Order: sequence, then C-alpha cells, then structure tokens
Amino acid sequence: MHVTIRRYSIHPGSTQKLIDLINEEFLPTISQAPKFIAYYAVDEGDGDISAVSLFEDEQSAIASNHLAATWVMKNVAALISQPPKIISGEVVAMAESGMTIS
Repeated sequence: MHVTIRRYSIHPGSTQKLIDLINEEFLPTISQAPKFIAYYAVDEGDGDISAVSLFEDEQSAIASNHLAATWVMKNVAALISQPPKIISGEVVAMAESGMTIS
C-alpha cells in the first residue's frame, strides 16, 4: 500500500467551504480512481486541512496526486493560500481493528 498526505493552508474563513467541496465534489472523483483504498480529510483547526489518500500501489498514488492537483487548481485554488506540502511513501506498518501488518 502507498499513502500520500497533502497539507493545505487555507485562507481565513474558507475552511468550511473547502470541506463542503471536498465532500460534494472531490470524494466522488477520487473514490473512482484505480486501486483506491481510502481518503480522509482532517480539519486541523488552525486554518490547515490535511488529506490522506491510500492506494494499493505507488503508481496509483502518484496518479492521484495529479488528480488532486488538477481538481484543486480548477475548483478551490482561491481558497488555498500556498501550494500544499506533500508527503508520500509506502506503508511499512499498519494496525486496524482485528488486523496488524508489519
């Protein structure tokens, strides 16, 4: 599995608008991407939103970065104050309810 974390700095007062657009428009888009596993958006409470995408392999995660960048530029660029910080890599340890992989 491969994970990508994108951290966005949001213009003051724009966080809820971004959250609404993620839920209404981006979730249906990314959930249809090849080898998609999961997507989480986290409101950090300080004007930042982090997005966590989980895919079966690196190639699919990289493709999702392009998908996300295109969607952001087209739909929400005015809400974001600077380019996102992106962290990406292979999942090397994991714990889920009833399952542990290391």
